[in-house]
Amino acid sequence: MKHVTNHINRHIQLVRVHSCDQVLIMYRILFCGLLALVVHGQRDQMIGPGLWNILNIYKYEGEGQDEFYLDYDIVKRRLNRTHEGYNISCDLQKDFDDSHAMHIDICKKVDGGCKPYQILDDDSVVHFIEQHSKENLENLLTAAGVDPPEFPIPKGKYTVNNFIIDYCDLPPNGPYGEYEAVACIMKDAVKALCVVTNVEFVEDDDDVCGRND
Repeated sequence: MKHVTNHINRHIQLVRVHSCDQVLIMYRILFCGLLALVVHGQRDQMIGPGLWNILNIYKYEGEGQDEFYLDYDIVKRRLNRTHEGYNISCDLQKDFDDSHAMHIDICKKVDGGCKPYQILDDDSVVHFIEQHSKENLENLLTAAGVDPPEFPIPKGKYTVNNFIIDYCDLPPNGPYGEYEAVACIMKDAVKALCVVTNVEFVEDDDDVCGRND
């Protein structure tokens, strides 16, 4: 099967308005971090070969979020069985730096609801990124024209067009099931930016990635 992309970070088309792509970075870091946390938490449960799928990414509508910190919009479209594209626009009102913390609350979908699964708190979002997604951050900032590709990321308006995710590039082994994560970047104990992500890991019975060839 011919892939639309070989690597996610090679196929990002960016339209730079004032600065770099903070929201795109948030999604990529969130997803990579979520995968790492889910796999870590499933050490005693069934892990096997399969395919990751992002079911949904949407704005967090809960209380306590600083609505004036960042306004953003996400458009997600399915391209085929293994690829999805995202258009993201945002207006970041404040600089994004190491003074921000990270909080992620993960639950696993079960009959009757979503069972609490794992909570992660890190006083430094930079430390979290370096643990789970440092290379992705550097590649994305470089693609956005940020030199050097590091924090702080200045405030500004951003538009990201045609951000492609190839599920066949993601880890081929994982814990089966469906998960929901509410991830928040915190500033002075206030939710500066929150995103809800639903992902699942299922058996790839049709071998859509051609891994068994």
